[in-house]
Amino acid sequence: MQGYENELKEAFGSPVYLTALELRKIDETASQELGLPGLVLMENAGLRATDLARTMLPTGSPSAVILCGAGNNGGDGYVIARQLHLLGIRVKILWSAAPSILAGDALINAHVARNLGIPMESLLDRRPLPECHLVIDALLGTGFEGPLREPLADAMLWIQQACQQQGASILAVDVPSGLDANTGRAATQTIQADETVAFVAQKTGFQTPTSSLYTGKVHVVSIGVPASFIYQTLRIV
Repeated sequence: MQGYENELKEAFGSPVYLTALELRKIDETASQELGLPGLVLMENAGLRATDLARTMLPTGSPSAVILCGAGNNGGDGYVIARQLHLLGIRVKILWSAAPSILAGDALINAHVARNLGIPMESLLDRRPLPECHLVIDALLGTGFEGPLREPLADAMLWIQQACQQQGASILAVDVPSGLDANTGRAATQTIQADETVAFVAQKTGFQTPTSSLYTGKVHVVSIGVPASFIYQTLRIV
């Protein structure tokens, strides 16, 4: 993970912080010029997040709960759930948007998770949080701009409190839900993660000192797009 971040720094000549718009441009350009479809980028993101999740889980009989939202961040969560399931880890998905209303790559990965028999139910039903070692937050991604709406805000508060009561760790996928990736501004019920796996680069909002209260330790990982390509895509001519 550190090797990729060093490659980014060498390509740009300094530490790299990107906006949500720049990240979308990288995804689009990688698809157009490299032929990397969104489904592959989502799979790569999920695999890298799974690698980190495994380091946060104990040996023995580990268990995880994956919180999946309506967009591509939720799609990443469905990939992570599938990969952990295939590793023999007990997982459960709590969704904020029913899989049937999803679209594109997120819908595909939600269908695969369901076909594999991974248990899933609505986060908004507020059933007791299953006993687990790790909660993976894939509710809201870089496109989020506050404020949070109900009933999601209340559900996020409930999850945070349940994790504290159980002693479960939290891994945020790309950005903690409720944190504005561009500004670092936190909504009232922003998830406070122990660690965050950031795809492609750190977000500009992570430069805000208070953002670390929500991100915890940040790990920057590649989703299959070379650092040199990212630089060429974003550099000012």
